[in-house]
Amino acid sequence: MKKRFFIFFTLPILVFSFLFCSCSGKKEQPITDTVTSPHDSDLSYKVAFVVYDNGNQENEMREAFVSRMRILGYDEMKMKFDVKNAQRDMDKLNEQIASLKGSDYSLIVAISDSAAVAISKAALDIPCVFIGVTDPVSYGITTKAEAPDKNMTGTVMNVSEAKSISLIRIFTPEVKTVGIMYCEENASAKANAELFEKKAVSEGLTVKTYPVTSLDDIEKQTESIIAEVDAIYAPADNYLDSAMDKIVKISTDNGKFVFSSGTSAVSSGALAAFCSSPTELAKSAAVMADQIIKGTKVSDIPVDYSIEGNIFLSKKTYSLLGIGIPDLEGLVVI
Repeated sequence: MKKRFFIFFTLPILVFSFLFCSCSGKKEQPITDTVTSPHDSDLSYKVAFVVYDNGNQENEMREAFVSRMRILGYDEMKMKFDVKNAQRDMDKLNEQIASLKGSDYSLIVAISDSAAVAISKAALDIPCVFIGVTDPVSYGITTKAEAPDKNMTGTVMNVSEAKSISLIRIFTPEVKTVGIMYCEENASAKANAELFEKKAVSEGLTVKTYPVTSLDDIEKQTESIIAEVDAIYAPADNYLDSAMDKIVKISTDNGKFVFSSGTSAVSSGALAAFCSSPTELAKSAAVMADQIIKGTKVSDIPVDYSIEGNIFLSKKTYSLLGIGIPDLEGLVVI
């Protein structure tokens, strides 16, 4: 009772601080500079989605992108989509990307970090729009975000280690030790984990890291981890997300909670995450794709950093705290 009383009276104060810190028979053709509307010509287009692993978040991005392109006038007769899913196999990913050279695709859409980085290294002559990359300049996808120079532009997934830590402080203020679970082979997740650890330590939290190399006996792994920490932080990653329901169940059964930097984890029961909306990232990327198809040079379309992060909250898991859901601007309850 005392713990809930403490949370109830401190939650508004901490939230206030957080917010203020915070195909037909038509022949597919290459892109031309004469198109002003999809229906101004009889051309049709082929688009290839490239994804390292197709998880819930990637599916959301892909579906939102297709939906927005349809709204922009590219119906089923005007635009066809193929999905190149490497299924977490880097060799397969590189082979699929290599097969795109000399193909008749009008556009490539790279979903998330791994696919975008691999495409940038392949130096394809087909323009590419990426969705949800966390740091395109550092990853070498472009040298200048304001003038993309590698035939690739797209939208940036805004995550914030500081905001993620604030979520832990707000919703579970009694937490002192955080365990970071991340996929060892995922460079993006590993980098996020390292940044989170550095920031958390500077904020006075004790941090323990748990790189995951196999999902075999993930239940036993989680039981061992949860016995040593007060909460778990799991950077967005499809591999770990595929077992998130098990990780969450073991954690909540023990009165502890999981936080993340991706919406998929929250859909599986993680308490909260701070990140950009996958749907909004995809919608913006679709507008960029439309511009490219109509003749705008990729280099004239700056990388979009404007999709701000939101707090994504699991209603079911939050109810375990025994208090009402806070009325926060921009809060997305799943």
